[in-house]
Amino acid sequence: MSGPWSQQNPGEQPPAYGQQPGWGQAPGPGQQPGYGQQPGYGQQPGYGQPTSGKATTVLVLGIASLVLMVFCGLGFITAIIALVMAGGAEREIAAAGGALGGSGQVKAGRIMAWVTLGLTAVGLILVIGLVALSFGVS
Repeated sequence: MSGPWSQQNPGEQPPAYGQQPGWGQAPGPGQQPGYGQQPGYGQQPGYGQPTSGKATTVLVLGIASLVLMVFCGLGFITAIIALVMAGGAEREIAAAGGALGGSGQVKAGRIMAWVTLGLTAVGLILVIGLVALSFGVS
């Protein structure tokens, strides 16, 4: 028998097709070094767990709230919706028992929503202060 297994371990059989070789062994036919088992025909490669749709919605609403805040000052509307939906998204992820991901998206959406509400509050205080100054000066 010729190949890397005949020189190192004469009695050892090479791993089966699609299996990873052991430590210090060269890959056999149909194997790629360091990549593990390849997906079968028609299967998508695994990229981790699926993400909650609600978590993605919270993230998109958080981003939209910042964008709307900058361009038209109405970002507080989408920020409030994002904060309301965040609780439901977290409950959905927790109820899935690890089968759904997206807690990072919920956290990011929540942070952006709170930043938008903070900027809205600062903007309102500045506008009220400017109006008060303009009536007080004249």
